[in-house]
Amino acid sequence: GFKGDIGEFVETRRHRRLWFVGAGLVAGAVALAAGVFVWENRSAAERRRGEASHQLASLRGLAGPPERWDGDTIQKMLAGFERIGRDYAGTPAAREALADVDRWAKQ
Repeated sequence: GFKGDIGEFVETRRHRRLWFVGAGLVAGAVALAAGVFVWENRSAAERRRGEASHQLASLRGLAGPPERWDGDTIQKMLAGFERIGRDYAGTPAAREALADVDRWAKQ
């Protein structure tokens, strides 16, 4: 059987149990924080891609028909495509905008 101070044994078990529960809560909080961080980063990247796509579509719509393009229109479009390429670097819309810069520069 058990030989020793039962009070000390119970207290040690209680301390150990509290320590494990505390460590579990801390680990759970860290895992939750990491999950929230990853989710927020993905959401921000998706939002940024959406904004870039919207900006590019809006800019392309501003050009109007090719027969109305003049030097001023071409300069505005070039500046707009370069801005999208710079502000939204790394997005598909930025790559498209930079490809449009080449096409518009030939106008």
